[in-house]
Amino acid sequence: MKPISKSSAPSPEDLCYWIHSLATASLRCLARRLSPYDITPHQLAILMMCSEGCADTVSGLARVMPIDPAAVSRNVHSLAQRGLLARTPSQRDRRSATLGVTENGKVLLEELAVHMEANNHMLLEGIDAGQRDTFVATVKTMLANTAAYETTRLGGPDETG
Repeated sequence: MKPISKSSAPSPEDLCYWIHSLATASLRCLARRLSPYDITPHQLAILMMCSEGCADTVSGLARVMPIDPAAVSRNVHSLAQRGLLARTPSQRDRRSATLGVTENGKVLLEELAVHMEANNHMLLEGIDAGQRDTFVATVKTMLANTAAYETTRLGGPDETG
């Protein structure tokens, strides 16, 4: 693999490159921290979302997670087999089940909290609270922009503003 020369390095305007690079690097670091527990960052996210009430069904998780619905389903299945998630059949729809974090899952989440905090600390090294807050606000705005674009399916490559 040839090294990137200064002339071919991504520019600050290459937002997709920088966003993808940050997401990949931060997930890779978190995965290393979680590997002794045999859990992936996506599985951790599922446990957290179910624990915090953000989603309690596979379809609900699939709507809010940045991975494909089949991967969500596989991860939920794995977590349920390990006794970290419980499935309760829905009384409204027999095809659906409500997900809940088991006691073992809650214990694991408590154990993993220190690793998530350490990963966040590493990512924020040299960044003050104001910069962090601005970054989070910017990311939220960008996510809202992409959601609005996907909802309307409008806009082309020449669209600005």
